Amino acid sequence: MALGNLTFLFGIGGATCSGKTTVSKIVARELELLSYNVDVVHQDSYYKTELDDVYLADVNFWNFDSIDAVDFPKLLQRVQLLCAENCCRSKVSIIIVEGSMIYHFPPLHDMFKEKFFFTIDKNSSKLRRRRRQYEIADVECYFEKYVWPSYLNSLKMAEDNADSFLFVNGEDELNENISYVLREIMKHVVDDDNNNNK
Repeated sequence: MALGNLTFLFGIGGATCSGKTTVSKIVARELELLSYNVDVVHQDSYYKTELDDVYLADVNFWNFDSIDAVDFPKLLQRVQLLCAENCCRSKVSIIIVEGSMIYHFPPLHDMFKEKFFFTIDKNSSKLRRRRRQYEIADVECYFEKYVWPSYLNSLKMAEDNADSFLFVNGEDELNENISYVLREIMKHVVDDDNNNNK
């Protein structure tokens, strides 16, 4: 949806280690070069500091792939604040929200102009995740028991509502995915901007 006349909200969600964050950052830079005002809101910046409710005794770890681990009301508040600030600007503003569980919080889900869902093969995701340096490293079995099942749940939700999502293969060339996401965002922004100027 368009938030006000000049603000647009896009979601980039899906699998862990599928390129969501990288694509979000590069697309944002490209949009800024086109003179748009752009903000990127990362789900990972909104993990709760108290995680007792998502502690997993069987693996002695926290379930960072549970929606209860993220302070989504606070994330939504940030998005709403950006929307309010953008209403005072004269040029088009774009907000990109990025994260693996952003489509599971209805108040946020319903705000997106377009929803991109990044997919990836299990082995590729697991390999990339092993190579990534996390502040808190995964423990044995966490990926198999919690990370991947959480993604499959999200994927099923997206596939069951396929008309509402644009699927992106996270194993395709990075530049291809950047170009695709950028093109789709521009399509919506330009179309709506033209309609508003008629």
